[in-house]
Amino acid sequence: MSPANDWIDRVPSLDNGQLFWAAYSVLYRIKTNYTNAPFNLTSRIQTMIDGMIKYAPKIFYEGKGKVRAVTHMNDMTKPPEQNYYFHEDCKPYCYLDDPYEGELFAHILYLFCDLPLDDQNMIWQVKRKLL
Repeated sequence: MSPANDWIDRVPSLDNGQLFWAAYSVLYRIKTNYTNAPFNLTSRIQTMIDGMIKYAPKIFYEGKGKVRAVTHMNDMTKPPEQNYYFHEDCKPYCYLDDPYEGELFAHILYLFCDLPLDDQNMIWQVKRKLL
């Protein structure tokens, strides 16, 4: 059994995809049905969503359609733009390449992030291989 801190430098894309869409749904509901909600609540959720969109490609997208299932960071005390992200020793589960798991995160990259069209299409091509 590994010590709990073995996982301290790892970030899972599957969980982040679930968190993103949950926050996105809550924010939508607040904005459409609870217009008198505290401003700081909506702005805090929006800031989190914006940050996830901004850093999703840097943290999880490796290129050529490959989305990391789990990414490691070299220094968790640094902000995202100053960190280095990578994967290691994760065979066979390095990427969200099956057609089911990770769809939520793939949709974030596809719909919200500023990836080139070729990269957007490659995300789905990589997943298509295991259909």
